[in-house]
Amino acid sequence: MFNRKKFPAEPGGRIDLGELSDAIDTLPAFAEKTLIEVWDFDFGRNLDELVKLVSDLPEYTCVLFVCDTVEFKPDRRQKAATGLLKLARAVEFSVQEQSRLIPWICKHFESRGKKISNGDAEYLAFITGGAMTALIGEIEKLAAYAPAAVTRREIDALVAPVLEAEVYTLTDAVARRDIKSAGQVYAKLVAMRESPHKIISALSRSLRQLLLARQLLDERRGLEDFMRAGNVKSEYGAKKLISAARGRSAGECRRALLMCCDAAFALNSGGGEEQITQLLLRL
Repeated sequence: MFNRKKFPAEPGGRIDLGELSDAIDTLPAFAEKTLIEVWDFDFGRNLDELVKLVSDLPEYTCVLFVCDTVEFKPDRRQKAATGLLKLARAVEFSVQEQSRLIPWICKHFESRGKKISNGDAEYLAFITGGAMTALIGEIEKLAAYAPAAVTRREIDALVAPVLEAEVYTLTDAVARRDIKSAGQVYAKLVAMRESPHKIISALSRSLRQLLLARQLLDERRGLEDFMRAGNVKSEYGAKKLISAARGRSAGECRRALLMCCDAAFALNSGGGEEQITQLLLRL
């Protein structure tokens, strides 16, 4: 048995190291050990202090850093980063490749007496982020609700898309200069209570991929090259970005990315949610 404490990082990946230190040193109540989860910490901040903090953990404490929206990329040129990697064990849980994931989805629907096309299975994987833990719950829900076959209609009615999927849709609307659709997607993200920092981070990543897609199209390179170079796991998402990139020049994609970077800087410097609204209008 263990006590579990969760520390979600503040906007920008910051956490209160004093509170974390207190949690580490506090004896577990009615349990043998304490599990402390630190979510989306920016390892470029206060790394020296963090290494000192976790270098001498009590026997009853385990600290787990979960990188969900923030990528785990400590700068190995820094002494503190090297020290952290010696203390910790890094484990990556990667999303399954599309060629394996789609048959897996179809098989699970078949075991529940339902059918789904490969195309709709691909769409389901895309809007859930492709994580099996999320997919299995959605499969059970869809199988209980849908008739003999599961279609996109049932998926859209029951499954809430992850942030990345919605941002791909937002990027597509921006590339088409469809401000109405872009506004609807952004309103949906606000209703989902996604933080502005997460939204603009995901939008920046999507616009970087959009620029890459345009550059590869100019070099007459295809889908596989884009997925590999852009680290895009979903073939559905990759096709969506390539389609959006076809209607814009490399210069336009580059300017859009720079606008997003300016808005992200303004947001991280104390700006409010209006930074994203202004960014969408400028795009």
